[in-house]
Amino acid sequence: MRADIEKYLSTVQQSTAKTISHKLGLPQLDVARELNHMLNDGVVEREKRQGAGNEYHYWLSRAERTPATAAVTTAAPAAPALPPASPPAAAQPDARAALERQVAALTNQLTDLTTRYHEMSSARLQAETDRDELKVENDSLKSDVAKLTQNTRALELRIDELTLGPIGAKSPLFVTVGRYAKPKRHGSLDKAQKRASALIRSEKESEVLVLEPVGRVIRGSEWRPR
Repeated sequence: MRADIEKYLSTVQQSTAKTISHKLGLPQLDVARELNHMLNDGVVEREKRQGAGNEYHYWLSRAERTPATAAVTTAAPAAPALPPASPPAAAQPDARAALERQVAALTNQLTDLTTRYHEMSSARLQAETDRDELKVENDSLKSDVAKLTQNTRALELRIDELTLGPIGAKSPLFVTVGRYAKPKRHGSLDKAQKRASALIRSEKESEVLVLEPVGRVIRGSEWRPR
């Protein structure tokens, strides 16, 4: 029964117990009792209208009304529409100002953190770039040192060959040295003299020394006599 009453009241502005019982085809006493229960539960509200006798007029108090689909009977004059619910009270000015200050502070913190993040990212990128450049430079220096070491060793071996010959050699050794001609090692004095004479005749040299080593200094500054 309650559902039928709620359904009917949702189609009208207001109605009396007599009209509701007539529309629903239910006993008026039962309808009046159910309306009292609904009033106690806060489902409906009621009021006596001036000039409408002692009957109460009922209307829904909480259900959202739908547009009326049935006309109110002549025994129940139309009632003025209920005033809309008042909007919730606005927030207090002090609370609103405090909230705005908190939002501004958080915004400033976010901006500061974002700036610091970008600065740290830039510094990290610069450090990585410097590291890569130093690595390339270090590799280049290592390569240059290796080449210099190799060239130095080859030059030392060449000097040994031109002056003293292989280590442990027992045959006689002579070296011809000029101002412009490269030093040359000879296995005999005769060969050394022939080269010196050839250099003088070709006018490449005005003087050629024919030398015989008396010893050598090997790596580690160790003196070894011939």
